[in-house]
Amino acid sequence: MSVFRALFGRLLFSGTRELLPYETTCVEAWRENLSTQGVAVLSRQLSRFNLIQRSPDGRLVTFFDTKDKSYATWSSEDLFPLRSDEITAARVWLRSAEGRGQPEIKADVVLHRGRLSSIEFNKTPRSLRTGAQVAKVKTLVDPMRQREDTAPISVSDIPGELQEWLRKMTATDLRKPLSAAQREELAQTIDAKLPDDYVELTSATDGATINGWRIYGLSEIRRIVQPGGNFYLLAEARDGRALGVVQEADEAQIYIVSPEGEKPTDAGQSLLVHIERDVDENRADAEPPVSRQKV
Repeated sequence: MSVFRALFGRLLFSGTRELLPYETTCVEAWRENLSTQGVAVLSRQLSRFNLIQRSPDGRLVTFFDTKDKSYATWSSEDLFPLRSDEITAARVWLRSAEGRGQPEIKADVVLHRGRLSSIEFNKTPRSLRTGAQVAKVKTLVDPMRQREDTAPISVSDIPGELQEWLRKMTATDLRKPLSAAQREELAQTIDAKLPDDYVELTSATDGATINGWRIYGLSEIRRIVQPGGNFYLLAEARDGRALGVVQEADEAQIYIVSPEGEKPTDAGQSLLVHIERDVDENRADAEPPVSRQKV
């Protein structure tokens, strides 16, 4: 038995440390597309994880090292050089071993700050319990390639009408945009339709801060799980409100996602229009009432 399969065996047959066979199939499919160095890093991580937890429907599978919950003793050799807060490294399509007529189930392999964080299925994987076959694997990013921060830029570096809008909104924290190839690579890790004005913005600056709103650069976008579906957050306000798009949606519909877990509300299809409207409304609310002198 290979060292890699022995590591899986440790996780598979150790009580609460279980890794189910179809989950093993998913990770092995990703492993086969890694470089030799990447396989070595993954093997070291699997040797340290000692707890696997799942959501009730099995769609979310998370990996933990309970002996070192802060991962303080993990060396740089234990981590992938790609240290984004969260990024989907690969997408695996699985089908039940019972036959080709079974619908495919999509699984995202997610990294968090250089370590395998989770496997996220787009639907409950119950049909895979009797056996799973890999239909397709797509590597989205190379976890062995470190991504460097981009340099700060000024509003005057932004072209056209977008410069005027950013100046009007007193935007700060502007950064040199990623290359077209980098933006394309990151965009394919996001399983959702992005608003046109967000795409335009990130082609000019890798994120921005506007009056209490942080518009994320492509590498900062994170995914959250909600009862009504998963959302990719594109911007977040100081009070915790966020603007996001629905995973797997065909349209770039934006929703306001509340930090209290309330039902997301429709915010249209323009990220910048919504942020400008929100800023204007808050500015009006903050203005003191006009006093009237008695005659």
